[in-house]
Amino acid sequence: MFLVRPDLGLASVSMMQLDQNGFVSQATAYSTWIVVVVTTALLWCHLFATRLGMYLQHRRRHYVA
Repeated sequence: MFLVRPDLGLASVSMMQLDQNGFVSQATAYSTWIVVVVTTALLWCHLFATRLGMYLQHRRRHYVA
């Protein structure tokens, strides 16, 4: 699983190092948390975009001349 480029040295490289050093369960847990965080962030962005769209539609209805 690569969420970032390997040359950045962030989450993907940390998981690879855990896996290579024999800490398979920790690598699995770490990747699960990354998936949870990314999914939560995407859901929050979707909710915000939906709310913003509803707000803009509501605002346009009141200012139509």
